[in-house]
Amino acid sequence: MNTSIRWESFWFKQVPGYRLACFRVAVAATTIIFVIPRLDGAIHSYLASSFHTPMLSWIPPLPAHTERALALAEYAAAACLLLGFLPRLSAGFLAASGLYIFLLDTRHYSHWGQFHLILLALLACSKARFSLLRLFQKDKALPTCEAWPEHLIRLQLSILLFYTALDKVFSPYWGTSGMFFTYEFDALTRRIAPSLLSSATIGLEFFLAMSFLFRPLWRMAVPLGFLFAAALQFFIGPITFAWDFMAVLILFL
Repeated sequence: MNTSIRWESFWFKQVPGYRLACFRVAVAATTIIFVIPRLDGAIHSYLASSFHTPMLSWIPPLPAHTERALALAEYAAAACLLLGFLPRLSAGFLAASGLYIFLLDTRHYSHWGQFHLILLALLACSKARFSLLRLFQKDKALPTCEAWPEHLIRLQLSILLFYTALDKVFSPYWGTSGMFFTYEFDALTRRIAPSLLSSATIGLEFFLAMSFLFRPLWRMAVPLGFLFAAALQFFIGPITFAWDFMAVLILFL
């Protein structure tokens, strides 16, 4: 009985819906600015080539002359997600269409893209339906939603950070060699040893992955998370993950 009560109070308790709605807006903006142009480029590359290696052999090929129609449908769905109009249906369509493009050819896949599709899929299952306009209204009776989508989204971030850190430990470009920083940031490595930068990055990712699982550590982990996402954006360039990372951090504030 007590276990059942704790389960209900953790996963299914009602929480303010504005948190998930703000997260939804951030994910929708990232989709419009970064994700759809990348997917559109993948479709263009797919239709321009006659040789493909699909992830699954039974995936139906993309018909010719559908590039523009699919891109317009994705932009329309992303706009609906941003505004809060049919958000679950819009997020579901974006997740499904993105997955289909990934499956068309192994070259289209990226783990950052997969993370974004997982976030969209979780939004498709959530019940934070109120509109963008409602977010700007001062209303004491704000809608609520179940807590489990927030928990799963936060858990996804911890999983991703843990395994990216673990991958770096055994990667010849990271680990104690720091070859990644030597190749990519020559000016920076003149001041700081690449092995130190590499070890610090791995340590930070492990720390954030663990800290996001324990609420008392959020006060320290969230500012570090924002700084880490900003560093990714500044040093590596505009990437989807940096903005998805900051969107998820909304749910920790």
